[in-house]
Amino acid sequence: MKITQQTVDLMQSHRIFSTYNGTPRFKPGEDVVFVPGVEIEPYTCYFSGYTLFQMGSFSYSFSPLPADTVVKRYTSIAGGTHLFGTRHPYERFTNSSVTYDAGFCLLKECLNDNRIIGRGGVEYMHTPIAPYPPTHIENDVWIGGNVSIKPGITINNGAIIGTEAVVTKDVPPYAIVGGNPARILKMRFDDKIIEEMLKLQWWDYCFADFGIKSDINVEEFIYKINNDIASGKLKKYQPEPVKGKDILTTGA
Repeated sequence: MKITQQTVDLMQSHRIFSTYNGTPRFKPGEDVVFVPGVEIEPYTCYFSGYTLFQMGSFSYSFSPLPADTVVKRYTSIAGGTHLFGTRHPYERFTNSSVTYDAGFCLLKECLNDNRIIGRGGVEYMHTPIAPYPPTHIENDVWIGGNVSIKPGITINNGAIIGTEAVVTKDVPPYAIVGGNPARILKMRFDDKIIEEMLKLQWWDYCFADFGIKSDINVEEFIYKINNDIASGKLKKYQPEPVKGKDILTTGA
């Protein structure tokens, strides 16, 4: 879709940013890509690329990611992160894209130049391969620079992915992983704290409502937030997201 000034205004009014200081990076006449069902919460930032993937509040990405990627809240993604490309069907007689990519010019034109049914009596047909499912990056995830991620996996809540890691499988909650292929180096907290943090699901709330010092001890944090939730003092953060249909109405 081509951006209009109305698109820029919609993003600004809903606190969807594209630069560190909030100055719009997207300009009228430029193209953006998104899936119709995308939902983007306020206080998010797309520092790179022109793909608007789903992102939750207080998250940002310095890397352009595929349109069907799901990023939840409080997640930080450095530059150079990318998902592996198209899956090659290694279970077929060849890994080559000659069996599935009907639009690739070097394959299409070969068939056009050699459209002779008499060779074996069978017309060559392409057979599509199943695409990877969407990649899910959960809440409070930190992804370092130049990370490679296998499409379709889940990086669970609180995980940290080290710089230049190659992530080929789901990452457990609060695991710190690195290497090629990525493996667990350590856990952020002990098992009890992790269990309590996952039960607490603090990312369902707005940090501005916490009333805490930013360097509070994690045990004290759990105790306070639990008490504030139980007393009704702390309410879930439920902002109105911008949806794909809202963006479409602004496009040229």
